[in-house]
Amino acid sequence: MSKIIKVLAVLTIICIQISAVAVDYDMDNDGIWDNIDNDMDNDGVWDNIDNDMDNDGVWDNIDNDMDNDGIWDNIDNDMDNDGIWD
Repeated sequence: MSKIIKVLAVLTIICIQISAVAVDYDMDNDGIWDNIDNDMDNDGVWDNIDNDMDNDGVWDNIDNDMDNDGIWDNIDNDMDNDGIWD
C-alpha cells in the first residue's frame, strides 16, 4: 500500500510541474483563455465566421500582415508582437 501512495505522490508532483509549465494566453485581454475563447479578437463575431481576426479591415485570406506591425507575415519573426521570436 505504501508503494502505491509513493507512486501516486510522485505522479502528482510530476503533473503539478507539467501544468506549471503549460501557459494559456489571453491575447485579447477579455479574461477568457484563447484555447477556449470563441472570439479571440474580441470584436463580437465568433471566430468560426470571422473573416478579419486582426480588425484591420482587410480579410485574413488576403491580409499579408496579420499582427499589423508593418512587417509582412512571411518574413515576420514575432507574429504576436511580444518581443520574442516565435
